[in-house]
Amino acid sequence: MPIDWESIYRGAESEDRAPMELLPSRPFVCRILEIEDNEDRQFWKIMIDIAEGKWANYFNKLLENEGTYWQGYVYQSYSKYAMQYFMNFTKCVADSNEGFTLSGATAESFVGRVVGIHLKPEPYRTQSGYDRTRYKMQKVMCADTVRAKYPE
Repeated sequence: MPIDWESIYRGAESEDRAPMELLPSRPFVCRILEIEDNEDRQFWKIMIDIAEGKWANYFNKLLENEGTYWQGYVYQSYSKYAMQYFMNFTKCVADSNEGFTLSGATAESFVGRVVGIHLKPEPYRTQSGYDRTRYKMQKVMCADTVRAKYPE
């Protein structure tokens, strides 16, 4: 059975709900809402939402509109093999938030902070046969870089 990619755009349709537009593949200024630290596997599961511009609160609106599940998660490993990427992520968060320092920072201290994240939509099919979209983190950057290079 071929995948119905258009169903990804439509979501759970009803007469009182318009389908949500798919996020374009581009950088956004995102706010970190929650971090779940998976110490056994050495990664952070980071709950985000778009913080500024036309797409602000996109994942919250998507949840309200489609009522399925939160789609704004990105993952950041801190294993020894991914440490340079983790260091880049934490530096970008620090550079994006005036007065925030990494000295003594914990996962919880990143909550509420903004950072630039290039998100790319990726369609996939669940094991139950539903067509969905997940958003993959392509690159992390300073929020001011996003504001300057990718204005809306």
